[in-house]
Amino acid sequence: MTGLGAFFGWFSSDEYSREALSGDIERLRSFYLDRGYVNFDVASTQVSIGPEKSEIFITLNVDEGNQYRVGDIRFAGDLQISENEARQLLTIEEGEIFSRGDVNASTEALRQRLGAEGFAFADIQGVPEMSDDGETVDLVIAINPGERAYVRRIEFYGNTTTQDEVLRREMTQLEGAPASTEAITQSRQRLERLGFFSQVEVDTQPVPGKPDLLDVTYNVEEQPSGSVSASVGFSQSAGVIYGVGLSQNNFLGTGNRVNVGAQRSDTLPALTLALPTRTGRWMAFRAVIICFIAKLTMPIRIFRHTRRMLTAPVSTSVTPSASCLASILVPALKI
Repeated sequence: MTGLGAFFGWFSSDEYSREALSGDIERLRSFYLDRGYVNFDVASTQVSIGPEKSEIFITLNVDEGNQYRVGDIRFAGDLQISENEARQLLTIEEGEIFSRGDVNASTEALRQRLGAEGFAFADIQGVPEMSDDGETVDLVIAINPGERAYVRRIEFYGNTTTQDEVLRREMTQLEGAPASTEAITQSRQRLERLGFFSQVEVDTQPVPGKPDLLDVTYNVEEQPSGSVSASVGFSQSAGVIYGVGLSQNNFLGTGNRVNVGAQRSDTLPALTLALPTRTGRWMAFRAVIICFIAKLTMPIRIFRHTRRMLTAPVSTSVTPSASCLASILVPALKI
């Protein structure tokens, strides 16, 4: 057989390592098992030192055995889903060359499917059985779904800036509901799409003494979520236009986006704000900001992130007062 040198990692450094050799033998075994040699075996391993004691010779005595194809595929145990659906999840088919890798992929797909039904600790094993003809091997997929598991608690770690409620509202897996591997994975993907974290990992642990309960933990790593921009432009009516902008997608860890931009030209300075309006609390915050900046001697443009403009009184003499807050907050609450 050619090309076996690629299996032996210790060739890359020309130094012998017993641990590396053991790992390479397992890789060689997997190579044969993925190509139908079900009975492949490494009969012996011999390691000898060369005459000059600077070289090591390694001899592997292997028994390939026969190459087998897949015979019958059948299920044993409590399947929980229809056999037709289960067969569609298999990546191995009857009549093709047997592959241990395909068997593992098939059992993992079934494990994920049962996990979506709440059987988070399902035990699924692919057991090959040699047929009498010596040319095929039957595959028995033994399934033990165990008890349906429920989520006791969902916890978050590593969110030093982002508030827990921001992460929790992205969860499709709920506490007290049946544990679903699909919902747990989808929740992780939703956290990744927020853009607040460079890394999101999820871990599920059974509750000691409670075989039907598990805890879900999401470990996140915060990353910068703001940006600063600057621009220079020119128009015939305004002349040279200078601009600077500040954007924060996770303002104070609330998951809200705040944009502040300022432009100045020869004829018209302006300040642009894009403030969140998700809750009444943020609407009040917007009103306070508007009343304070109304003292500036420049036009003010206030936007929602849907780009709808808020009408705001602009005056060089306006001070923060109850009448000012009311004039801004009332139209804001109508949005």
